[in-house]
Amino acid sequence: MIDARATRPVAASRASDDSLLMRLELAHQRIRKLSEENAELRQQLARSLGELRTARLGVHVNGETKVRRNGDADS
Repeated sequence: MIDARATRPVAASRASDDSLLMRLELAHQRIRKLSEENAELRQQLARSLGELRTARLGVHVNGETKVRRNGDADS
């Protein structure tokens, strides 16, 4: 049988409520920051994929040259 007292940290080594609250707040801040970075990266990826798709179709952004799927150019 395991002695429950042996598995608990002594009172002096336990984190205080203030310390735990601070750690929780910092974790929430980090999650928010990572979520914002993730959203930015998703937007960048969407733009890059759109540009790649446009380039593969041969459509220029300025609209001067459009290439049909069969390879014939429209001017």
